[in-house]
This record gives sequence, structure tokens and C-alpha cells, in this order.
Amino acid sequence: MRSRSRTTVLCAWLASTSACGGVVSPAASTTEGGSSGPSDPTTSGPTPSPETTAAPDPSTTGAPGSSSSGSAPEGGESMGFLFDVGGGMATGTTDGTTGVEPLDYDCDDLTTPFIAEMQIAGAKGYHDVFFDDLGHIIGYDFNSLVQVTYDGDVSVFLPGVNGAQGMDVLANGDLLYLNDNGELRRVTPDLQVSVVASGMYGGYGVTVGPDQLAYACHSGGVTRIDPESGDTSTFLTLPGATPRAIVFNLDSTGVYMSTLLAPGSPVYFSAVDDDLDPVDDPYVFANNVGLGYHDGLGIDACGNLYVPDYSSSGLYRVDPEGTVTTVYSGGGAGQPHYGHGLEWGSGIGGWQDHAIYLPQPYNGLSVNEVLLGVPSGSTVRTWR
Repeated sequence: MRSRSRTTVLCAWLASTSACGGVVSPAASTTEGGSSGPSDPTTSGPTPSPETTAAPDPSTTGAPGSSSSGSAPEGGESMGFLFDVGGGMATGTTDGTTGVEPLDYDCDDLTTPFIAEMQIAGAKGYHDVFFDDLGHIIGYDFNSLVQVTYDGDVSVFLPGVNGAQGMDVLANGDLLYLNDNGELRRVTPDLQVSVVASGMYGGYGVTVGPDQLAYACHSGGVTRIDPESGDTSTFLTLPGATPRAIVFNLDSTGVYMSTLLAPGSPVYFSAVDDDLDPVDDPYVFANNVGLGYHDGLGIDACGNLYVPDYSSSGLYRVDPEGTVTTVYSGGGAGQPHYGHGLEWGSGIGGWQDHAIYLPQPYNGLSVNEVLLGVPSGSTVRTWR
């Protein structure tokens, strides 16, 4: 297996630079099922000034998810692999006595804007990526879903894919993805492909909720889909806005939604009940999140949101109080950052579970790794 050099670009805010090492172990898989998919406009808007802060009016600040902090004790025993239910996958360790996973991050002392970032050799992605439990990142290359190990070994996962937008994974390992025809498709680990639901035109982001139902964002709103029966229902719509991506907060009492070209570049929040049904109208949680062409949404274990924005080629953090800061803007961190989609790493085979991975469709379908130092919100999310 070949190795590759890893040049890491440390963020300019750090006082000194260092190389991020990474190690790797591998996997393999195979085939089945090539056409071409569409792309967004290739124009990019003006670059926002760095370190912008836009604190919203308290009356429009939504209920945040809970946060946590702590430090990592030494030692511990391995935990098994955990599938994410709505934003990546994670692994961890326990302390060997209580079975409680120790924290190796401090929500009150996260490195800002980030620790390090680099482009991943061989990885491909269009509007989203996902991770399997064999050490692959999988993304769309306009013909197939391609799987890549952390050291750059490339193979085809699923050929003949006619467009792939948002992706997420069910607890049993089945992939769900939206295609360019408004269909939600399901792919089993043995590559059996089926259409779960259709009619979601302009579909982009899809998230598997804590209830193992799919939540798909499209031009008509957010549709909730049962992956087993194919039954669909309208989850919610946004007033005068198109939802682009959706994620549940840390205690599953609400959802955040990024938007497409809505005035003020807002991120919305809506509270939900114990059955994950909305209990009030969505309202603006944060404004001025980039320039309003949101192409993803994720939440970390501290309750911070991360929003990649196409128009500014930027990535923005929204804290639990609704304050917006710039993680990076176009060209500011050494890469042409056209981040589309956003997934936390699996923690398997070299992929960092404290980093996010963003496809860059206008930089050769490459994938950028941004080390944040905090895992996905899925590692601490509760429900009921």
C-alpha cells in the first residue's frame, strides 16, 4: 500500500506551525450499478471580511443544544464502532471502570478558528461524502460513488450513479442519498439499490434523524421519509426561504436549517416534541451566515453549528448563542474552499473523528479536511 506525504496548513491564528501526522490502515470493497451529474453555477461571490461576528437580536436566538466540557484522562479501553444518526460516525474509548467515554476536548477552550487543514489525496466528493466502517470515505465523481482510504487507495464503490446530492447512513449501514431527479435512494452494504421515495425536486441535504427516519431538504420544504415503507410527510416549510440542510440539536428538542439565497443569509431553528414533530413555526436563529448559499450544516459535541457557504467559499461557525464567526473565507487558509456538504470523520483507518470533511466540487472534486478538535454532535446526542 502506498504512502503519501501530508502537507498541513496550520491556521494563521496559531502562534507556531507543526506537522499533523496521520496513520492509516485500510480496507477494500467492490462494485455495482455511469452517467454525469449537474453542477451549481461556478461564479463565486465577494469574500467576507475575516473574523466577522454577527450577534443576532436575542429575540431571534433559538434554543441551543446543551454543551459539555472536560478533559481526557489517560488510559482506557476501546469501544466498538458507532454509526452516526445524522452527521458522521464516531468511535471512542471508555475509562475501563464506569463505561463512560472520557472527553478529550473542552467546549470552553476549543482552538479557534481551527487547528489545521489539508486536502486529502485521492478523495472525491461533489455535494456530500460519507464514511463506512472499513476505513473509506465515499463520494460522487459524476459517474460513480468512489471509495478512498486515508492513504489514497481508490476504488469504485457503486458505478452508474446518475447524480448524488446529500447523503447519510442508517444505523444498519445502509446509505441514503438524494439524486438529481428528486429521488431518495437506498444502497445496502451488498450494493442492492432501491428507490425509497420520489418527488423531492431540487433536493439537496438529507439527514437521518434520531428516529431513523430521513429528513430531506428540497425546494418545497423538508420532507420526512420512512426508509422502510417509503411513506412521506411534510415535516416543515420555511417562510420565504428554501431549506438547504438540516440537523437536530444535541438533545433532539429542535432542528436547525441552513438556507438557499434567503434574505439575510439566515439559519433557522424550530422546536420539536418527543416524537420529533415541530411544535412552533421556524424562526431565525442566526443571520449573516456567509452570503446565503449554504451548502451544508453540521453540529459539534459542544452545540456549535458549522455552515459551508458557496458564495463566499467560506466556512462559518455559529455558537449556541447564535453568534457567527468565520472559520475561513475563500483563499484565506490556503485552499480554494468551495465546501459542499459536511461530515465528521469516522475515526477509522486514519480518518479523524475530531475533523470535518468537505467536498470541493470546483477544485477537482477534491475533499478538504479541517481539524476542529471536537467530535460530531452525534457522539453526545440524546433523544427522549
